Amino acid sequence: MSGSWLRIVVALGVAAVVFGLFLAVEYVLRRVLRRLGQRATVLGELAEHIHAPLRWFGAMVVLRITVLVALPTGSWRNVTSHVLTLALIGTGAWLLAGVLTAVEQTMLGRWRVDVADNRHARRMQTQIRLVRRVIVAAIAVIALGAMLMTFPGCARRAPACWPPPVSSARSPRWPRSHCWATCSPVCRSRSATPSGWTTS
Repeated sequence: MSGSWLRIVVALGVAAVVFGLFLAVEYVLRRVLRRLGQRATVLGELAEHIHAPLRWFGAMVVLRITVLVALPTGSWRNVTSHVLTLALIGTGAWLLAGVLTAVEQTMLGRWRVDVADNRHARRMQTQIRLVRRVIVAAIAVIALGAMLMTFPGCARRAPACWPPPVSSARSPRWPRSHCWATCSPVCRSRSATPSGWTTS
């Protein structure tokens, strides 16, 4: 067995052991949170809603470190590392959404609707659900943006507001509407016209 394959096998073995220890710690933590949840409701909700995303997040972290340590430099390492980075961002967003869901369920439990006059309680529950959905949507958008930023070429440079000067005796006319249609917001805020150009 070559040295590179031996390093990969050893790294996978170490990763399996580390992930097993992580699962054991996560199991103990979940049991503790459930026991403490009898006094603090939010802890019990956390134990209920974050254990699955927490496991996947831990698995992505372990695999990401394993790839960086074990795989030799090359295209396969870059592709695998990129895929795991995307998965890490996605599971991190899932974990945050689970925390928000736990907080939402805790707050909903404080407003009971099984009473005669429950109009105010129903209104508060609607507002709480709406806020949670808005925040989860914002997290999803931020996570998607972070994923897109990992791809090369996504952050493109804004186009110039004016074309480069041309060597001509007559100053060409450059339509202002074209500039506003093609320029970045920063360029649009410029009111001065560069020398050598006239606007129609």
